[in-house]
Amino acid sequence: MTTVYIKDLAKHEGQEVQLQGWVYNKRSGKGLFFIVLRDGYGYAQCVVDEKNVSAESFEAAKNLSQESSCSLIGKVVKDERQIGGYEIQVTSVEAISIAEEFPISKKEHGVDFLMDERHLWLRTQRQWAIMRIRNRMIMAIHNFFQQNDFVQMDSPIFTGNAVEGTSTLFETDFYGQPAYLSQSGQLYGEAMAMAFGKIYTFGPTFRAEKSKTRRHLSEFWMIEPEMAFHDLDMNMDVIEAMLKSVVTDLATNCEAEFKIIGRDISILKNINRPFPRIAYDDAVDMIQGKKDVDGKNSIALLEGDLKNVRERISAVKKETEEREAKIKEPGMKKGEIAFNQNKIDALKNELKELEEDERNIPGWLNSARNFERGNDFGGSDETVLTRLFDIPIMVYNWP
Repeated sequence: MTTVYIKDLAKHEGQEVQLQGWVYNKRSGKGLFFIVLRDGYGYAQCVVDEKNVSAESFEAAKNLSQESSCSLIGKVVKDERQIGGYEIQVTSVEAISIAEEFPISKKEHGVDFLMDERHLWLRTQRQWAIMRIRNRMIMAIHNFFQQNDFVQMDSPIFTGNAVEGTSTLFETDFYGQPAYLSQSGQLYGEAMAMAFGKIYTFGPTFRAEKSKTRRHLSEFWMIEPEMAFHDLDMNMDVIEAMLKSVVTDLATNCEAEFKIIGRDISILKNINRPFPRIAYDDAVDMIQGKKDVDGKNSIALLEGDLKNVRERISAVKKETEEREAKIKEPGMKKGEIAFNQNKIDALKNELKELEEDERNIPGWLNSARNFERGNDFGGSDETVLTRLFDIPIMVYNWP
């Protein structure tokens, strides 16, 4: 029997198929096992009923632990209640390899622990979804540039010169000569554009900028198009078209993955509107709160954000305390304890993000109120501007 992928189950509704994958989760009932199988392409619930399988298959299902690899045969049945919208009514189970205890449980883990177990962390549903979104984004970026007659070029990762300043260079010995990890492919891209007209580089970039904030990375991937005979308006046209193309692709093809990571993509689906283009002086007035946009004021928005964050922090702390007290009550069932513990873990994660916002927003307010005309925009300034429009904007006429 030919093995099918979970993503293709809709094509085989009512048919008997073979799936091969790993046990993501398993629950048991009277004479039943409910196995959530993952195969790298999706997740599917597989029901092993003692009445429908051999004694050997039922014993094999019983012995399967989380992350064990197995081969299942069963009938594809449509069921909108289940993950992926389909369920497998299993007729045969074969254990390929029984896994040791999986170290990543549903409880909260620290980043250090998760990074030590990175090879296993990638198997969790959230990480799976993030990596699939990243893969789709990379493909969409390449598709846009290729469809618009750009030629992809690769710039060296080792370079003998600085592009963005010498204070953020990673230096290494290159056979007796100093070499640096590239800060940008710009210099090479400019030379290549003079030969090909329109080119783009897309690869790893390095900055030796020690920081623990989420906005600073020592390594990231950067897109750098270079176009001959383009003026500012033409450059902005390319930027706008690229963002719309990539975001539309992601919103269309990664809806399930965004749902897994808890992201609302309704705003992504509204990307195909003209991006506002704002003169620098007007942008400064908007940041400082001297100029409203459709009744929205930057300072008022930030003050409202801070108020809402503090109210939510209070509510989250109260709910966490109530649930922690509840699971200690005598007579609590195992399922109720697990449900409340999962809620507590989610609330604690939310609290971390809220407390980070509570620390950051006063600084953003101060930056907005005291922004000096002539300065470049920082990350918080860009966030404030974009929120006023609910869509990406572009600023021109810089001093």
